Amino acid sequence: FMKNQSSIETKGGHLVIETAGADGEITLVQATIDTAGGNLYCKGIGSKEGSGKGFQAYFSHVLTRGYGIIQINGIGTSNGPNSHSGIVLNGTQIEAKDRALVLLSGTAGLGADTNHGIHLLGTTSIEAENGCIHFAGISNGQGNDNDGIWVEDGVKISSTKLAKVFMQGFGGPGVASNHGIRLSGSNSAITSNGGAVILLGQGRGTDTLNQGILLDHGINVLSKGRGMHAGPIILHGLGGLGSEKNNGIALNGRKTLISSVDSDILLTGVSHINDLTEPSVLIDFPSNIETKGRGRIRIKKETSK
Repeated sequence: FMKNQSSIETKGGHLVIETAGADGEITLVQATIDTAGGNLYCKGIGSKEGSGKGFQAYFSHVLTRGYGIIQINGIGTSNGPNSHSGIVLNGTQIEAKDRALVLLSGTAGLGADTNHGIHLLGTTSIEAENGCIHFAGISNGQGNDNDGIWVEDGVKISSTKLAKVFMQGFGGPGVASNHGIRLSGSNSAITSNGGAVILLGQGRGTDTLNQGILLDHGINVLSKGRGMHAGPIILHGLGGLGSEKNNGIALNGRKTLISSVDSDILLTGVSHINDLTEPSVLIDFPSNIETKGRGRIRIKKETSK
């Protein structure tokens, strides 16, 4: 547990923060970790006596540069009903300069509701220059609102040069609103100045609103690269097995936007064979997809068998 403007710094050496045993969550509050080119490895496991979250950081700053790697693994506890996410970042800044990498892997516990693999909120920002930003989020929640990856209003994820942004999320195998990836909010954005943006999401659940990828409430996904430095925007979503509104990909809400200049935009939505009445890709109220230069848009529908 680090708090109250505490800090850990290395001059290029590696730093490992790992708990021993089955219960050992990691919490940062107003803390700074700077490895100056070295690797940072954190692994936290939620405690039933604590918050139940594997790794959580509030108003903190984590950074490296050169060829360093920031790797954070968080596993939520399976003891208790709700809010046992793998990784939670609130108002926290992560920076990977030069060719450094950001790797986040979060697995939620087996509770009922709001157990997210990775949950980003507040003014959290994650930036990489020429390395990559890689998220892998898995929810095991058995009820409702269990997202593999949930990005709330105010979060900024940025590739400032040629870094790739990659997200893969699996919603919980519960009932309703278990999205693979959910990106929300008019003050949130995923922005690339050259690298590809790739989102792969699988919704799971037996009832409604288990979309593979949901973009809503004004989220922007932007590729600003031009010419040969224009990485594509690729979304591939698989909807859940439930009764309705289990789209592979859904865009909803005023000002929700996917936009590029010269890069291509590819959306592939997959619905299950027992959900043929629902569109595999849903663009609603009034969301927008656009290219401003030479980029092409392709929207593809598939049905799983």
